[in-house]
Amino acid sequence: MSAEVAFAAFTAVVAIASVAVAWMTVRAGNMQTGFELARALYERLTSADVTMARKHLETYRLGPHPTQEATRAVVEHYYILLWAFEQVFVGRESLLRRRRANGTKPALTYLDDSIRWHVAHWVTVWPELRLRIVENFGLAFDDYDSVQGLCNLADRVLGPTAAVADVRRQIEHELATTGHWPHLPNARSE
Repeated sequence: MSAEVAFAAFTAVVAIASVAVAWMTVRAGNMQTGFELARALYERLTSADVTMARKHLETYRLGPHPTQEATRAVVEHYYILLWAFEQVFVGRESLLRRRRANGTKPALTYLDDSIRWHVAHWVTVWPELRLRIVENFGLAFDDYDSVQGLCNLADRVLGPTAAVADVRRQIEHELATTGHWPHLPNARSE
């Protein structure tokens, strides 16, 4: 083997090794970013304002028959929790869509393991909570898209469940019986 061929082979091996090291470095950085996002999403779901919202919603759900005044007071907490679930779903989708190319699958698994019980609990009690609020708040209660975010998150984290089906069935029934559909102009009940 000539010196030129040996040098070319050595250079090729060094180039391939450099590419492999660069790829592993980028992948490790992406994994770290994925874990940071997963932690931030978990922190959002367990933040002080969301924790307070959960407390108010559980008190409302488990308490005696609520007044319309109590219902109006709890609606803000309802949306705080619902929007937190939406935010987690959107962030989770970001991790999901990058999992193969960027190595975020471990971060996605970490997130799902961290939030599973939260999602399972709330999607299970949501039909009861939502029905109680709707009965006391009226038809102008427009949460259909946000509730879909919770359902989509539950589908991804828990898989198909009877609880998610119950939430979707409740909304479909409401839409079918009231004719209320928030996406149509002038169709909202005010």
